Amino acid sequence: MQISMPISDKTRKRLWAKSGNRCAITKIELVLDPTGECDESIIGEECHISAKNSGGPRYNPNLLEVDDYNNLILLSRSYHKIIDDNPTYYTPQRLQSIKKSHEEWVRKTLEFEIRNIKSKRHPETKISFLTRIMSGSQLLNVISGCHGYDFDNDELHNESEVELVGAFLQNAQDWGDLLSDMESGERVRAKHVLTQDLQELEDNGLWVFGGVVSRKVKISDEITTWRISVLRVFRSDNPEIIKVGFDSTNHKKITEHL
Repeated sequence: MQISMPISDKTRKRLWAKSGNRCAITKIELVLDPTGECDESIIGEECHISAKNSGGPRYNPNLLEVDDYNNLILLSRSYHKIIDDNPTYYTPQRLQSIKKSHEEWVRKTLEFEIRNIKSKRHPETKISFLTRIMSGSQLLNVISGCHGYDFDNDELHNESEVELVGAFLQNAQDWGDLLSDMESGERVRAKHVLTQDLQELEDNGLWVFGGVVSRKVKISDEITTWRISVLRVFRSDNPEIIKVGFDSTNHKKITEHL
């Protein structure tokens, strides 16, 4: 028996973020401001790969959760109608493949454009300072709801440091990708695990700094804005670190900026 519920906010955010605000087939932008006066029009639709109702295109009676992320694809209104008018061509398997390829295209395009922008030293990408991250809660705020990641670290001295820093940054990105689907209890767990990771880095003389920046990305000759999570792992004696309000007796009151 199918379970039909409204699409959750978490699922909706995940779908739009991973799709890059683009139609999975045409790649056109789905939130537009044609007047330039912040009067935005939404021309994208969250489409079911397998229909919710019997008799609908690609209906599957064995599919239990029809409003789950895995059964949704983000399309323009016109292509929503096209796929539903042509269900023998746009099969569930074909649509799943289109969705997977599109999300991979978004990820790779973003990574390329970030590297390209950084190499050209565009002024809008300059990061004036980053705040030291001292808790899992702070770290979640930095990695939550981002379209991409810009992570880097100081030169590492041995294989142990490489494994430690590499695992931390990979875990941070993995948590960032999963946050939109996590329940409250799972978020509590994530905060605890990340706090432990930060402490392990600090025990090894490594501090984490982070922040969120907006970067303009050019995709198919169109400019759009992406929310990018920035993390840096520095040695605690890095001369670029500026200490503000340092209290040697209580590390929780230390605030550093880069």
